[in-house]
Amino acid sequence: MPAKLKALKTWRKDITKALSTTHALRLTALARRVEVLWEMTLRRLRVAEAEASRRIDLWGREAAGRRRLKGVPRGDRGPTWRRQVRRTGGCAWSWMRGAPCGSGR
Repeated sequence: MPAKLKALKTWRKDITKALSTTHALRLTALARRVEVLWEMTLRRLRVAEAEASRRIDLWGREAAGRRRLKGVPRGDRGPTWRRQVRRTGGCAWSWMRGAPCGSGR
């Protein structure tokens, strides 16, 4: 056990040392590149979201958009809520029997 403790302390000292100037510069450059990639990804996601959303005329009325549907209060016990309750209950029942969720239902 003392050998493992000594190895752990040595590893900890090596990990917590201050970075050299070269390593600090490389990490800073890497962080900049990651930020640029993230900004590009965010722009692409926003464009994809804008392109994918559209209004659909359904029986003379506009269908509710996704944002509006997300605002439906939880008290609304519609078909989606009932389906979710059945799925959750089924998983709980399977778990109580000791079987993984979704097996043998």
